[in-house]
Amino acid sequence: MTHAVKYWNDDRPWPDGGREIIESAKFPEIVFTPTQISGAVAPDGTSKVNISGRFSLHGKDHDVTFPVEVVAGGQKLQIAFHYEIPYVEWGLKSPSNFFLKASDKVDVDIHATGRMETASAAK
Repeated sequence: MTHAVKYWNDDRPWPDGGREIIESAKFPEIVFTPTQISGAVAPDGTSKVNISGRFSLHGKDHDVTFPVEVVAGGQKLQIAFHYEIPYVEWGLKSPSNFFLKASDKVDVDIHATGRMETASAAK
């Protein structure tokens, strides 16, 4: 899963110095590459699995595991997960200053929809 952050380079003002923190001109993408899924997805209904992989942010890879809720029905598949990114611990600057106190983490919520295919259909 790749998220392009280049649109953050536009001329609109950013609150709290965000443009300098993310450095989107230098690091135009945020990428999550899954490497392992733990748990089983039921063909119908809600399942909970863990997806592990590499989260690339600001030019550095970080090993992460996301608890993911999967809702399956027919061929339709929906996923949702929440993750707290410790961006300061991962090497990005904190926007905190004398007047502003910012968290050293940012909350990320992902919701996605897809469809399931048999292995032979996916080729």
